[in-house]
Amino acid sequence: MRSPRYFRLLDGLDDLLAGARDHAAPANIGDAYRRVRKAVKAAKAADYRDDALHRIRKRAKRLRYTAAATKAPRVAKRAKAVQTLLGEHQDSVVSRAHLLQQADAAVAAGEDTFSYGVLYLREDELARRCRAKLGRKLRKLDKATHRGGRAGL
Repeated sequence: MRSPRYFRLLDGLDDLLAGARDHAAPANIGDAYRRVRKAVKAAKAADYRDDALHRIRKRAKRLRYTAAATKAPRVAKRAKAVQTLLGEHQDSVVSRAHLLQQADAAVAAGEDTFSYGVLYLREDELARRCRAKLGRKLRKLDKATHRGGRAGL
């Protein structure tokens, strides 16, 4: 369940559920970046809930591919950094959910659950570190997107 293939499947299902409007490919880097900024604004309003951070990740991925296709390597690199960071966060979200399920099953079987708690706390700390780094990564993305003025958009 921690393989990249599994997470691509989850991303695809999320995209499918998000609807066709969200699937439209951005016309240019400016459009793709505006979608990232909109997702960031929504995440702030939602107190950076896990699902909101995952939405930023998906938008950053689209920006990355748009930037790569339009020969903007600096933007692609910075978008990849955001995507990777939030991918680690999403891995932690999935791991914590799985650990809770396993701990519940262990409780029902009368087994010790201490190890599940330790692992859960490690994953929770990983998620906190990812959230703490996000602002810096987004600022770097903003700089890369606006480098050289608006002409690069």
